[in-house]
Amino acid sequence: RAFEFGPDLSAKVLLHQRALVGRQETSVDVALASDRAELLSQAWAFDLKQVQDLQVRIQAWNYLVGRIRDGGGRLRSRAGSEPELAIPPDVRISVLFAPPKTSDGAVQLSIAREGWAKLGVESFEEERARDLVDAAHLG
Repeated sequence: RAFEFGPDLSAKVLLHQRALVGRQETSVDVALASDRAELLSQAWAFDLKQVQDLQVRIQAWNYLVGRIRDGGGRLRSRAGSEPELAIPPDVRISVLFAPPKTSDGAVQLSIAREGWAKLGVESFEEERARDLVDAAHLG
C-alpha cells in the first residue's frame, strides 16, 4: 500500500514477486522495475504474539538477499506468467515492518535489523511508509 502514495511509480510497481538465485527463491512483496529490478521490498510483522518462526523466515530471506548481493538474481511473478527480469547485485532493497509489541518481538527485530544492515537493506517502520516511497523516488 505504501506505493499508493507515489502515483508516478505505479507503472513500475510489481506485486507478489519471487526473487530467484539458482534454484533458491524467496518472496518479494513489492518490486519496482522497468527492464530490470530497481527496488525490492518486503513487509515483516513483529507485532505478533508468537515470533519464534518469524526469525527463521527472516534468516532464509536474508540468505537469499546475500546471494543476490554476491551475484544478482532473477525476478519472477508468483504466477510465472510474466517474463523474468534481472536483479542486479546492487539493487536497492528495503523492508517495511510493523513494530513489536512484546519483548520477544523487540529481540527478533533487533536481530533482523543487524542482518539487514550487513546486507545493505533499508528498514522502515510502517508509520514511515511515506519515507520508503520517497527513497524510491531518489533511486
